Amino acid sequence: MTRPLGYDLTWDNVLIHRNNVFELTSVKSTESINKSSTTRHDRSMTHFIKLRGQMLHVEEWDCVVFLATFVMDDLDKMYEMGVYVNDLTFHDLSRDMVLHGLQQNTEYKLALDLEQGKNSRLEEIIQTLEVEQQVTDNLLYSMIPKEIASSLRKGNTSVSLCEKYQDVTVLFSDVVNFAHICHRIEPHEIMKTLNKMVKVFDMLCKEFKTYKVETVADGFMCISGAPTYDKNHTKVLADMAIEMLTVIKTVRVPKTKDSINIRIGKWHCNEVVYCLLIGDYPFTGLHCGGVVAGLVGHKIPRYCLFGDTVNIASKLEAAGKV
Repeated sequence: MTRPLGYDLTWDNVLIHRNNVFELTSVKSTESINKSSTTRHDRSMTHFIKLRGQMLHVEEWDCVVFLATFVMDDLDKMYEMGVYVNDLTFHDLSRDMVLHGLQQNTEYKLALDLEQGKNSRLEEIIQTLEVEQQVTDNLLYSMIPKEIASSLRKGNTSVSLCEKYQDVTVLFSDVVNFAHICHRIEPHEIMKTLNKMVKVFDMLCKEFKTYKVETVADGFMCISGAPTYDKNHTKVLADMAIEMLTVIKTVRVPKTKDSINIRIGKWHCNEVVYCLLIGDYPFTGLHCGGVVAGLVGHKIPRYCLFGDTVNIASKLEAAGKV
């Protein structure tokens, strides 16, 4: 007897506590479980059987009748105890409770499976969003500097991000005789050649930590000292210009396999003109000074530079010699 707690199953205890709920548990068999057995007797001998109900004293017969029902969690437990639905009484709700519990368990498991499926799907969506967010960030950072993009995400307007830089270095370059080269090759070969050239220049921008402002046809423009300040901006961009003249030799015209030459011009710094020779190529198109930088456009914003420094660097590049 497991309920009431602390009492033995005796006649006196049953009569004293007959108004309480009684719970009786069978003694577990010491035999091993025979899983291959299909008889009710063999199964019932290897499991506990719990009964819960009320003790009813019948004075005329001087006996006690135990009105009880089986205590079980589900139909599997009931089957293991060797009990069937037909063994449950008709006069109470035992059958309904067992079957209703089974239905609730089935519905709960179905809801749990659906919830787990939703969680898995949500995790996949989150991972996909993270990948797409990274792709979007890379595309955004290719259009505008990372510092400017971060400021825009914080709610700053493009007008408020307009900034004046007192001392930066601007570089312009273009391909020598580009129009003549275009007459000798196919349009798709032009695009292929320009892509190769810009690719090696982009690698140099990443190496020297400069910012590519724009590429228009064969023209290439970059800046050092903005939007991230570098006190050695002039030296950095001059070193990059030297390296540009070296790596451009790896890009050749598709049909003729001729090497491509770029024109950078004379190096103009603080109104003093210097001429630095590299082989047979004097180079410039670099100019130091102040610029105003900011975002232009709403649908496709671009990071643009304005000022005399930009104009002078462009003119120096146009007047450069090969």
